[in-house]
Amino acid sequence: MYKLTALLRNGPRPVRRIVSGRCFGTMTSPLDEQLKQSSQTNETEVKPQLNLIYKTLPYTNDLRSIIDTTQHNIYLHNILKGMKVLFLCNHYNTLTQRVETELKEYDVTVTSQAVRGKKDILKAVSEIEHDIIVCPFLTRRIPEEVWANDQKPCLIVHPGITGDRGASSIDWALKMQAAEWGVTVMQAAEEMDAGDIWASKTFPIHQVTTTKTELYVGDVTDSAVETVLLALVRFKLGIEPIPLDYDNPQVKGTLMPLMKDKDRMIDWNSSAFDVAETIRMADTQPGGIGTLQGDDRPLRFFGAKYTENLMFNGKHIRNFMLDARPGDVLGHKDEAILVKCGDNNGVWISHLKCPSSDKPLKLPATSVFKGTDTLHDLSFLSSYREIWVDEIDNVAYVNFDFYNGAMSVTQCRKLKSVLDRLSFRPDITCVVLKGGFRFFSTGIHLNVIEGSDDPERESYDNIVAIDDVIRTVFSMKHKTTVSCLIGNAGAGGAMMAAATDFVFAHKGVVLTPTYKAMYLYGSEYWTYFLPQRVGYDTALSLTNDTKSMMASTAQRIGLVDQIIGRNRPEALGNLHDRVLNLLQSEKCQTKREEKRNRTHEWYQMLEEHRTEELSKMQKCFSSEDYHEARRKFVYH
Repeated sequence: MYKLTALLRNGPRPVRRIVSGRCFGTMTSPLDEQLKQSSQTNETEVKPQLNLIYKTLPYTNDLRSIIDTTQHNIYLHNILKGMKVLFLCNHYNTLTQRVETELKEYDVTVTSQAVRGKKDILKAVSEIEHDIIVCPFLTRRIPEEVWANDQKPCLIVHPGITGDRGASSIDWALKMQAAEWGVTVMQAAEEMDAGDIWASKTFPIHQVTTTKTELYVGDVTDSAVETVLLALVRFKLGIEPIPLDYDNPQVKGTLMPLMKDKDRMIDWNSSAFDVAETIRMADTQPGGIGTLQGDDRPLRFFGAKYTENLMFNGKHIRNFMLDARPGDVLGHKDEAILVKCGDNNGVWISHLKCPSSDKPLKLPATSVFKGTDTLHDLSFLSSYREIWVDEIDNVAYVNFDFYNGAMSVTQCRKLKSVLDRLSFRPDITCVVLKGGFRFFSTGIHLNVIEGSDDPERESYDNIVAIDDVIRTVFSMKHKTTVSCLIGNAGAGGAMMAAATDFVFAHKGVVLTPTYKAMYLYGSEYWTYFLPQRVGYDTALSLTNDTKSMMASTAQRIGLVDQIIGRNRPEALGNLHDRVLNLLQSEKCQTKREEKRNRTHEWYQMLEEHRTEELSKMQKCFSSEDYHEARRKFVYH
């Protein structure tokens, strides 16, 4: 068992805001601005202080919060510039991309290499010039020829607290209901995850909502940036890593086995909280495992949200709650189902997958569950929602937290309905599209399309529905529109953001402004709004490629207007102030005046863009390349 005495649930710890008050709103990167002022910084005084901190602080819970940010960034740049780092990874995931981008801001040369085994690793190490190796996302065993080289050490980024070992770290942390988790950078060794410690950072886990994937792309990725920076500085300063010592009270992890299907089995007799936790620790892959009353097929469960006090929602609910058994489906709201648990509370399930079906896809729960036609309509319950609006100071923040960011026809129409209502309200002066926590939007819903009877028709209806959402947004002639990317934006989601007046993001956001991977031309009025932001040549370059980019790169080319934080919590903390400041700015006043002067001919021109895009998309949707790429994506 884990030595988790200090980590087991003692109640949630508050999330500390990092580098409070730092301004990210300039068009150049923050580091560029700071380096311009480096001549004003007394490095003689700062460097010894920072050297001492790095030598005495191998474990960090936000090193930057105790150091002046400007001085710290200049220090990091002076230490790290010119360093050559080789990344070895299974594939180029978002964590790898984020760490690489951050290192490049300090003039570090990073070469990322996808490797499949010993042969690939040895080839990369021998052919690519490097000072040190970092493995941000690698599950392959490191050959002795590599890990035994102390002159050019190989560092492993492990998503666990110090001492944690094994391939199911995050899964076990959520199953054990740890209040805290972390990231550790260790040196590769003969025994996996048992090397000396270069850096470690912990963070609180918010059990009520956190899934495995959310934890990885959020806190784990943010912490990986800080721990890799810390490890590289310590390496450059000639500081030795600390041996892993389980007698050290700071070492709270231990070796855990690979999690198996039996560990992901759902027991409906458990509390709603525990059931939801079982599903979230396996979300987005492979999902919680179980069956439902009325549907004895083995199912995979996703998108769990537990709800309390169901018995107090009126006599009707109380009566059929008392009659129901644990595992009974009580009803539905939108496309989610509510399942009774052993403590007379329930868990909402947004998506199901039936591995034994003809199309074993992850789909909205009501389209998979066999007894959907007889379910009670629970739309009056407020405990589950995909779309909601928060209103502050005449600003409407529109949240649309769709699973994995994909937007089906049904979801688009509901979002459009919400936006239509806001467009007619004179008291709302600004509409901010927030999307969801993990994703702002990823465009059309490929799983729903694949699961439909006519994928070609469903594809076309889906793109039309998204276009209708965007038309509603740019038709808000007397309101300022803002997209705030708290989560990543891909394909149509990135283009939807580009169609608003202003775009905010935090440094950890990944944008993929292209449809190329699906062999699609694209719509969402991109042929007008994208060139308006980045220029015609850049727009063509982006859409003819399949590459993603970090928010800092998107800001430099004009796709993002302001970076409002280093991570999700900081961006959310800064958002409202940034919106209010924007509304008072000269740039916003100019935009309002421009929108007020838009003519019927301007809107007609946009419809011509849409017509041409949809004509090309219709051809794409009938191509075998698209169908093949879609099937490969949804069944991966």
